[in-house]
Amino acid sequence: MSESTDLNGLNPAVAGPLNPFEALLDTVDGDSNQIQRTYQSHRIQRNLKQKVALLSSEFKGLNVDTILKQLLEDPNYVDPRNSFTLWARPTSSVKALVDQIQVKLKALAPHLWFMPLEHLHTTVLEIIHSVPLERVEAVVSLLGKSGAKAAVRLASKPARLIRPMLSIDDSAVALTFLPDISDYTYHHLRRDAWERMKAAGVLVESRYIAPSAHITIARFIVQDDHRTGALMESWVRGLEDINEWLRRDYEDIEWIVGAEQGLILRKGRVWYGGGGETVIQGEPVAF
Repeated sequence: MSESTDLNGLNPAVAGPLNPFEALLDTVDGDSNQIQRTYQSHRIQRNLKQKVALLSSEFKGLNVDTILKQLLEDPNYVDPRNSFTLWARPTSSVKALVDQIQVKLKALAPHLWFMPLEHLHTTVLEIIHSVPLERVEAVVSLLGKSGAKAAVRLASKPARLIRPMLSIDDSAVALTFLPDISDYTYHHLRRDAWERMKAAGVLVESRYIAPSAHITIARFIVQDDHRTGALMESWVRGLEDINEWLRRDYEDIEWIVGAEQGLILRKGRVWYGGGGETVIQGEPVAF
């Protein structure tokens, strides 16, 4: 899933000492109702924009993941992208839901690549991405053991994600969530993760800081299932049907971030959830 929208126009690569996640909190004066509305507005407006693009007569085709395709076709191919990220793995109940969704998606588009359930994750904070491993190792070294421990230390109040909804995109399918309305939201957690990097002297160089909480569950590796306008219309309609099912039957599902597994710092070729190495894994959140 590709998202390039920055909060308040800030560029995370040059944000320096400014915490870009603080910008939204300042704008809404810390009101969690407005934080949730911002995340909801982002995903609704993004879906509308993507739907228009996908169904346009000028649509040129899906943004196929060529690196993933090469990895699947050539066992000797090596992904050149190395990253350093802070992840949260979904709970067993969320994974069970994703399993059901993937079955529905496969019926709509048999040639999709599906993220293995054990590799599912949400990126709480992308620290650095798409660089040689040497650069990643330098950042890990700068963070140090104490900084790494601080990064995976969860707040005393758990952050909850609710109300799952599928994204509509030209490159992948993601399951998005909203922060709940509480004193400490998922957005506060992202802000604190950024602050812990800053405290260790690490400059966060993320691709995006959009108000989004999502897990990628499938990627496009071929055009076959969407090669005509009629097929694309059927695909978009199928996604909307799944979203209606989610609203009807899974409105109350809750994901406590860090439950069952704590936060995880991962480095290396982690793009598809299973490669790379774990630097440190935190303790599960108490709730």
